[in-house]
Amino acid sequence: MAGPTGRGTSLGAALNDLLRSQVTPRHRLSSYSAKHWHAQLSQLTATHRGQQALADAGLNVTTKTLINWLSDAEYNIRRTYRDLIHTAYENVAIVPRRTAPRPHHRRPVRDQRRCQNRR
Repeated sequence: MAGPTGRGTSLGAALNDLLRSQVTPRHRLSSYSAKHWHAQLSQLTATHRGQQALADAGLNVTTKTLINWLSDAEYNIRRTYRDLIHTAYENVAIVPRRTAPRPHHRRPVRDQRRCQNRR
């Protein structure tokens, strides 16, 4: 038995349409491409937005602990801390897509020479 394909008039297509209409379009900021927890933590602690994301994700460690982690990329931290760092990183890296502003329609500026010839 085949599952929903997500094409045509199938249940999968209906679900895809529903999701597209309900989900805010998002995109990943190009400056957030770090893979290792140490690089992610370093980038997060460099900005106020990143520090807030760490706090929102639930990372509650002392300043001394953060300094120890940042001073050694091979420092062995718990998996739960790595997961919190990754969650905070993804929350900062993926943002709602801004729609392009609508252009202001203005009347075209008349050519000065044409206006002078009419006088």
